Amino acid sequence: DLVRPPSPGRFRLMPDFDPNLVIIRVFPGPFTTLRNTLQPPLKGAILQTFGAGNAPDRDADFLDALREASSRGLVIVNVTQC
Repeated sequence: DLVRPPSPGRFRLMPDFDPNLVIIRVFPGPFTTLRNTLQPPLKGAILQTFGAGNAPDRDADFLDALREASSRGLVIVNVTQC
């Protein structure tokens, strides 16, 4: 399961960013570096996907890398490049 339930409690803004966060711009085509990019000590990843938030949903390696990272507790957020 790739979707995490919402966290309980109120939203709060943190004044400093954690350096263990990455923004990944995703384009159509093979994406071979994702697994290496999502390794610890990374805590969060923002995927900037194409179109209306589309990602390579038929790329088994891409999806497996996201599953593995999510199962380790990595927070993954998807946003559109538009």
